Amino acid sequence: MFWRMLFMYFFIIKKYNDSTTKAKYLGFAFYYQFQEKKYRMKVPKKSLDKVMKKVRKLTSRKWSVSNSYKAKKIAKVVRGWINYFKIGSILTVSRKLDTVIRYRFRMCIWKHWKNPKTRYKNLVKLGISKKNARCAAGFHGYA
Repeated sequence: MFWRMLFMYFFIIKKYNDSTTKAKYLGFAFYYQFQEKKYRMKVPKKSLDKVMKKVRKLTSRKWSVSNSYKAKKIAKVVRGWINYFKIGSILTVSRKLDTVIRYRFRMCIWKHWKNPKTRYKNLVKLGISKKNARCAAGFHGYA
C-alpha cells in the first residue's frame, strides 16, 4: 500500500507540475495534513455524487420491489465503492453516505405502509408505545 501511494504521489507531481491538492488521480483527490506533515488521499466530490446518485436510484419510491432486494443491491454498490476508496480518508464520507441510505430506507418503508392502520400496526410491532404510534401513524381525532 505504501508503494502504491508513493507511486501515485510521484506520478501526479510529474504529470501536473502543480499543487498536488488540485490534482485528481484514479478517482482520488489529495490534501495536506499539517499535523503529520504529509499528503493524504480523499474521496473527491464528483465520486461521492456518483455513488449518491446510484443510491437514490436504487431507493426510488417508484421502483416497487421488496426492501430486502433493495438492501442487497445497495450493499453491493456500497461495498464495491468502499473497497475501492478504503486506502483514502473516508470516515466522514462514509458517515454521510450511511445517513443518506438510512433516510432513503425509512422513506421506502413509510411508502410501503401506505395507510395509517398499517403504519400503526407495524410501529406497535416494532415496540413503540401505542400513543406514540398513533401520533406518528397519522391518526387524527376527527373524521
